[in-house]
Amino acid sequence: MLPTGSESVTPDGQLYADLTAPDGSRVPPDLVLRHFLTALGEPMAVLPEGLDRRAAMFRSRVSGRRMLILLDNACGVAQVRALLPGSAHCTVIVTSRATLGSLPTSVRVAVEPMAPDSAALMFTRVAGGGSTPPRAEQVRTVVELCGRLPLAIRIVAARHAARPGWDLADTVEEGLRGERTRLAELRLDDLSVERSFDLGYRRLTARQARAFRELARVDGPYFTVTEAARALDWEPADTVRVLESLVDVSMLESPRLGQYAFHDLMRVFARQRASRSSGEPGRYAELSSLD
Repeated sequence: MLPTGSESVTPDGQLYADLTAPDGSRVPPDLVLRHFLTALGEPMAVLPEGLDRRAAMFRSRVSGRRMLILLDNACGVAQVRALLPGSAHCTVIVTSRATLGSLPTSVRVAVEPMAPDSAALMFTRVAGGGSTPPRAEQVRTVVELCGRLPLAIRIVAARHAARPGWDLADTVEEGLRGERTRLAELRLDDLSVERSFDLGYRRLTARQARAFRELARVDGPYFTVTEAARALDWEPADTVRVLESLVDVSMLESPRLGQYAFHDLMRVFARQRASRSSGEPGRYAELSSLD
């Protein structure tokens, strides 16, 4: 979250951009600026060419205004910098899988899995009562199998709401308990946990992607640098660099110094990618220096 000023946001305007295209590619910032400037009333004919000139025009047009700017699914710092208004009257919110550590943030919020009680409450509210209201222990089981991720919980709860005669226990036994079927169950219309994970996976370098897949095979709730280096047959220094880069893009977690872990659903996703012969991502991200 990146507020650039402390004043309250007023209805001078709101701008939104999804910085990741549907195919997972990075949306060029000059294209976002074109969208922002036309939304602010600038005719296409007067828009300058070039990122720097468009960024300067954007900063000029929002100067003195109190606006909310939401930059969703940012791919990296370089993509975001040109979209910052440079005005103390604007508030900018940036969401990203990457940490974006070099941005001048005022407030940074790490979005963790929901607390068990909050996750259960969310499921109950979305699912509704139905003809067979689920028991509390069934709901707790489901939200844990969903990794307490809001998207996963919403999908399962919405499906249950659309099938009020189903027993929630059947949903659990039919698909959520099995590692091979769990991600397939976490899909509804255009919502998909696997697609969300895949967007991050496609941005990995070949070296990152290999580590991501291979380390999902390591037993135990977490692994150390030594264990990871042994599994990958890499030098410890190289291993640390890649592990930390995976933490920086939220594909791994680091609960404490020297320890690394997968979120439960991310481990399922990584193991599925490891089982596919075409596991290499089709496109490499800006972290290619790690190759």
